[in-house]
Amino acid sequence: MGLNPHIKKLKKTKGKTKDIKGQKKRRKKAKHRKNKKIKKKKEPKRIIAITGMPGAGKTEVRKIIEKKSVPVIVMRHVVEDEMRKKKIEPNNKNLRDYADKLRKKHGYDIVAKKCVPLIKEKFKKSSTVLIDGIRGPQEVALFKKQFGQRFVLISILAAPKTRFERLKKRGLPWDMKTRKEFDWRDKREISWGLGDVIKKADYIIDNEGTKKDLRKKMGRVFSKLAL
Repeated sequence: MGLNPHIKKLKKTKGKTKDIKGQKKRRKKAKHRKNKKIKKKKEPKRIIAITGMPGAGKTEVRKIIEKKSVPVIVMRHVVEDEMRKKKIEPNNKNLRDYADKLRKKHGYDIVAKKCVPLIKEKFKKSSTVLIDGIRGPQEVALFKKQFGQRFVLISILAAPKTRFERLKKRGLPWDMKTRKEFDWRDKREISWGLGDVIKKADYIIDNEGTKKDLRKKMGRVFSKLAL
């Protein structure tokens, strides 16, 4: 005796309902797994580096970027810390002489190498790290090798006369007091390859104007960097 057509239709409907519910559950699980993967995906790391001749305005740019809550590593501080451990006063001549000997003995990327563990530590809490004080192409090459191509170099420019007047006014222990000292320091830093680094920067900022002008120019760079 065959099944009542009504019962057959009911069984088919129940089967379809179960299948639809099963499909919905599978879709929901798949969506959950996809969302989980998106959450786990880490934001790519990025280094923003500042370069420029003494007195060009690197410190001012650093202050502007720090206000964006970007952690900073100053390469000069790494050298100064070593000098203090050896009880060497970090004045202008001592600082340049010590850094020069360090580079000639261990390679022109030695200061960059010493910064690598500090950068990795900063990356634990931030996807962007600022490096102040790039002085040679070997340092740029090392950072790119260590952290990939997400490396942005910003060069700050100002005329020698402007830079010298700024440094005299600033009057920090490592700043030059005479034009002779100023010229000596320029030559020393150019010998490390600073001139080549400045030319190859991703962004070049002319800092002959006021601090307000500098903030405006950096604002345009921030827009391009989505910072």
